Amino acid sequence: MKKINVVELYVYKRIEKLEKENGKYDLHTKVIEELKDVLDVIHQTHFKPSENAVEKEYKKNCLRPRLW
Repeated sequence: MKKINVVELYVYKRIEKLEKENGKYDLHTKVIEELKDVLDVIHQTHFKPSENAVEKEYKKNCLRPRLW
């Protein structure tokens, strides 16, 4: 099961609520964009790829045979 941060969950729910209230009038677009930026920062700071994933990516990109 994926761990989810309480702040991340709050931001998701807040965006969801604002989008429902927004409707066709686009009242909260600036706030929604700021909250989406906050989510991006949360994902960038909490994402730590495992060494195994890094090793697989290296092998996939660097060690494949080259076709000249």
